[in-house]
Amino acid sequence: MKPNELEQKALDLLSRRDHSRQQLRLKLLQRGATHEDVEGLLGRLAERGLLDERRFADAFIRSRVRKGLGRQRLRQELISRGLPSEVAVAAVDDAELPDEEEQAFKLAEARQSRGPEALYRFLRRRGFSNETCRNVLRRLASEG
Repeated sequence: MKPNELEQKALDLLSRRDHSRQQLRLKLLQRGATHEDVEGLLGRLAERGLLDERRFADAFIRSRVRKGLGRQRLRQELISRGLPSEVAVAAVDDAELPDEEEQAFKLAEARQSRGPEALYRFLRRRGFSNETCRNVLRRLASEG
């Protein structure tokens, strides 16, 4: 793949949505680019502000919060998409997220018929802390 074709492909991918450095690297390598060419291009894109992992993380968090995911799950998913853990942790910590306990309560309230153990597992899979899960189950029991 020629350097100008490689850059055009990267810009095309970035015009659709932000990518992590790792995601863009993998997509370009899959299209036959050499590792050296990709690394050089990624550096240039980052210098020009076109490849920004923090911007990717912020957009990703906004899209996933609507799905009712907790802080732990958000961090885990960012890391699995190739973000360095320190960037993922900082992005989640800095994000303006809804009150986690209220968010978990709304999710659990809609699934109350499942029983407490199943609700606990469900909330943990969604990325809510042990403490939040226990508080939500107590609140459901006291209000139910």
